[in-house]
Amino acid sequence: TQIKLIVKSQSRLYDGIALFRHALVNTTPDITKTILVDGKEVKMRDMEFTERFKTDLDCEEYLASLKWEDGYCCRKCGHKKYQVRKDFSRTCNICGDTESPTAGTLFHRLKFGLRKAFFICFEMTTTTKGVSASQVARRYEISRQTAHYFMQKVREAMKSSESHKMNDRVQVDEFTIGGKEEGKQNLT
Repeated sequence: TQIKLIVKSQSRLYDGIALFRHALVNTTPDITKTILVDGKEVKMRDMEFTERFKTDLDCEEYLASLKWEDGYCCRKCGHKKYQVRKDFSRTCNICGDTESPTAGTLFHRLKFGLRKAFFICFEMTTTTKGVSASQVARRYEISRQTAHYFMQKVREAMKSSESHKMNDRVQVDEFTIGGKEEGKQNLT
C-alpha cells in the first residue's frame, strides 16, 4: 500500500519553513511557525521569507547557522577552532581547510544562485498541488534539466526515513491510500 501525504503551507502544525529547514539539514523538522533569527524566534510568512533572503549572502549566513548550530569541527583534522570568512565559510586554524556552508548539503555545486535554490525549495514545500520542473525552469530562468535534477535532490532530502521520522502531532490535509482505481483518475 502506497501512502502519499500532502501538507499545505497554511497548516498550523507543519508549515513551509519547517519543511524547508528539513530539506536543508535532513533532520526531523521543528514543527512550529517560527524560525530563529539572531537568537530570537520570529514568525515567517512568504513575504517575510522574501525579505529575509534578499541575497545569496543572506542564504549562506542562514545555512552556516544551521550547519554549525552545535559548533564547528574540521572535517579533515577534527580541530574545533576556526576563522569565519566573508562568505560565512569556516577555515580551520590548524590545517587551513576551508568548508563552505553549502558543502555536504543539497546546495553543493549549484549551477545557479543560492537564493534561487532557496526560493525553489520554499515553493516546493509550500505549494499544495506541487510544481513541475518546467515551471521552475521558466520562473527562475534555469534549464529544465537543472531544475529537474535539483528538485530531485530536494525531494530526496525531504524523504522521511527510519532515522529521521516525523514525531509529535502532524496534521495531514490531503492524502491518497493505494493506487489508481479502475475507471477513476485519482483517489482523494
